[in-house]
Amino acid sequence: MLCSSLWATQGWSSGLNDSGQLQCYDAKGKVIDCTQSPDDGRYGRDVAASTGRLDKVGQGKSGFDFTKIANNGTELPFSAKLGNEPGDWACTRDNVTGLFWEVKTAAQNDLRHGGHRYHWYSSDPAINGGDSGTRGDPVFDTCKATLPDSLCNTQAYVAAINASNLCGLSDWRLPVLPELQSLVDYGAKQAPTIDVDFFPNTAANWYWVQNVKTSSPTSEVWNVHFGKALSGVGNKDMQYPIRLVRKAK
Repeated sequence: MLCSSLWATQGWSSGLNDSGQLQCYDAKGKVIDCTQSPDDGRYGRDVAASTGRLDKVGQGKSGFDFTKIANNGTELPFSAKLGNEPGDWACTRDNVTGLFWEVKTAAQNDLRHGGHRYHWYSSDPAINGGDSGTRGDPVFDTCKATLPDSLCNTQAYVAAINASNLCGLSDWRLPVLPELQSLVDYGAKQAPTIDVDFFPNTAANWYWVQNVKTSSPTSEVWNVHFGKALSGVGNKDMQYPIRLVRKAK
């Protein structure tokens, strides 16, 4: 009940992505013929896409359906490139869930560089589970002085992105666990386990989400690994990448 309530308050869309998995396996992990198995690889959007029976708004691997969004909030063609001009690509919209996602860049001095890492920090007691987390230390600058006082933490990053009005939006936040999990391509043959055509510069690493672990200690937060395609928990003083989300308009 706690999880469903939390997801609802954070604007979790009713749309649900498929897993990206097109193969079926037996109990020992051996690939088998999907016609002999009721596994995920036999059903859903991914199978419909692989057989040409899935209509998409945009593009994407398997059953995923994404559209590129410009800095100024307009829709872009698949050929659009990342950049800092108003008409350049900066965000990606998931046409299945309706969620808008920030896209990471390759420039180390850019606020949204894909290799920057952050401590988990929130001063909001409704979110932090009684432990605000770690603000950071300028001596250990893992975000290349792109945040005030080089305090590399999630709250400071969210504030900076919202101040920049990324893609014409100013209500960006950390995703909740099922939102970030919805981007994982469990059928990917190599890391990162995500559609890199729409999410380039993704680290094969853990990514923070908003959810603290409900059991003690509250110093632990859920995260998602885009190299191993799994979820886990980590202490708030760890430093991981993040990807912000915004609910459907």
